[in-house]
Amino acid sequence: MPTKEEILNYSSDLFLRYGIRKTTMEDVARICHIGKATLYKFFKNKEELFREILKSDINNIISTMQDRIKDISSVKERLRVLFETEYMLLRGRSNLSEVLNQAGEFADKEVKDFINDFFERQRRIIRDILSTGVKNGEIEVEDISLLSLAMMAAGQGLYSYFKNIEDEKRALKSMDYLIETLFCGIEVRKD
Repeated sequence: MPTKEEILNYSSDLFLRYGIRKTTMEDVARICHIGKATLYKFFKNKEELFREILKSDINNIISTMQDRIKDISSVKERLRVLFETEYMLLRGRSNLSEVLNQAGEFADKEVKDFINDFFERQRRIIRDILSTGVKNGEIEVEDISLLSLAMMAAGQGLYSYFKNIEDEKRALKSMDYLIETLFCGIEVRKD
């Protein structure tokens, strides 16, 4: 019999491929090679299972983004890697990307809270990168909190635009261009 963690891993692909509305507990039981009754011992309903998957995926995305940027010193490069990493993680998970972009449409308060927490954690990562850049004299920013929110929103816009486009290189080039454009306004000039 699979563990709760294994059930989450097996069923995650179903939810991310077909979405919460089209995925059934029968589908999950089938992919886990267990009966529905066994599945209900772990999760009282599909919504609870989905919440656990969403929470796990969000934590994994945030953790991966933090790991990818931790040893990079340049603010510009840290931002580029951050945006690129998130894009690559969400690219193959279009239903997760849709869930994140449609936070207001969920009636489930816990799902809304997970999604809002994801965006807040992402904004804090960007804010911390910018704060470090200001302290190191790389950039000049009047309102780091506002800029971090604007950068997060700009990145989300690009993810939404490119999520179904096959040209990965074009998407990554656009993100690089976004970072370059933003840096024109905040980079400290060495005269």
